[in-house]
Amino acid sequence: METLVIIFIVVVIIGGLSGAKSFGETVQAGCGCLILIVLIIVALVVIVFLDSKTPSTNSTNSNYSQTNSAPVSSIEQRQRVIGSQELNVRNGSNEIVGKVYFGDVLVTYEQVNGWTRIGQNQWVKSNYLEPL
Repeated sequence: METLVIIFIVVVIIGGLSGAKSFGETVQAGCGCLILIVLIIVALVVIVFLDSKTPSTNSTNSNYSQTNSAPVSSIEQRQRVIGSQELNVRNGSNEIVGKVYFGDVLVTYEQVNGWTRIGQNQWVKSNYLEPL
C-alpha cells in the first residue's frame, strides 16, 4: 500500500511540474512521464546488458581445451596471455567455462567486439593477449 502511495505522489509531482491545469491533467501527464522514464531506463539496461555479452556462437561445446579441433573460420594465430595471472574463458552465454594463465600460449581463430575465440565456443578478452 505504501508503494502505491509513493508512486501516486511521484505521478502528481511529475504531472505538476509539466504544467497541467487540473488534477486530472496532472495525473495524466505524470503517468505519461513516469511511463516514459521507465521505458528509457529499461532500454538503457538492455543496451548495457547486450553490450557486455560475449559474442554468441552456434556451438554447444563448453569444455575448455587448449588442444581442440575447432574449425578455423579465419586466420589462425598464436598469442600469449598477458596482463592477468588468471584469465576466464567464457562461452557465448558469458558463462565461465575454464581458465588460462599468464604466459600460456593459445591458438586464436578470430576476434569479435573485443573478444578472441580460442576454441569452439570459447572466448577470452582480447586486451589480455599479445601476438607472438
